[in-house]
Amino acid sequence: MDKKPPFGHYSARNIDVGDLIKWSKWNTERSDWDELLGVVLKVEEQVKSGRLVSIAHVASLQHPQVELEFFTMGLKLVSKGFKKTED
Repeated sequence: MDKKPPFGHYSARNIDVGDLIKWSKWNTERSDWDELLGVVLKVEEQVKSGRLVSIAHVASLQHPQVELEFFTMGLKLVSKGFKKTED
């Protein structure tokens, strides 16, 4: 039997630590979607409801010092972070 990659694995391949991402949240006051921004702190695999899934830990730019967890398929890449090069 072939081992399947974690759910959301293919979405997570495009997301790295330091990337700027966005997600949508329903605003009940306006009855419309708000787009929120954050920076990826970590991407890992966790077991949720008995299945291995890809989860991103994100620092919200709207709420400082708040770390959120998101299923990687629900995130959209806005901008890639810079990779430090060794001299």
